[in-house]
Amino acid sequence: MLVRSHPYVTTILIMAFFVVLGQVGMGGATNLSVLLIIFLSELGLFLILIHVSLGGSSEARKRLGWIKPKLSDLPQLLLLVASTLLLVNLFTDSNTKLNLSGVADTTLFILCLLLASITEEVFFRSWMLSTLMASGVPRVLVVAISVIAFGLIHLWQGFHGVVVAAFVGLVYALFFLYRRSLFILIGAHAIHNIVVFLYHIP
Repeated sequence: MLVRSHPYVTTILIMAFFVVLGQVGMGGATNLSVLLIIFLSELGLFLILIHVSLGGSSEARKRLGWIKPKLSDLPQLLLLVASTLLLVNLFTDSNTKLNLSGVADTTLFILCLLLASITEEVFFRSWMLSTLMASGVPRVLVVAISVIAFGLIHLWQGFHGVVVAAFVGLVYALFFLYRRSLFILIGAHAIHNIVVFLYHIP
């Protein structure tokens, strides 16, 4: 299978998909048809990544961060959310407001944000960090690649968005290497996205 036998090719292809999806979609995602396309694209990517991520042995799944969450993980999740929201407030100087026209648009936008939280964590933290390190790439270089790549998929947000995403990506990458818990990262990322979304509603 291409995914398992050529991790570099798979990483580049999925990365390209994220960049294109961001440029085409989320920057102007304020109408139902665009949001629907984004949602279906994110859903397809989610299904591919889940299949790839959960298709191996239990040891492989553990290495990829699929560790059952515990109630004691809650303080770490809240600390991640607080630190990334602080980064957003420190580095973002934007009064951008989202103009969503109705309940359907808003609901679909929130679903896109939640799906993005899952797909981005599964790819940029779980898949990219674990797979590239397992194939011999030094840890520092893998973290740098992950941080830069995560920043680049936020090009549609402009320079400030790329910088903020890179810093957030660094926090998430270091946490993943320290804790190897994908569920905490997905939860923190989802809460972060929703809080930022609420901030941008007029």
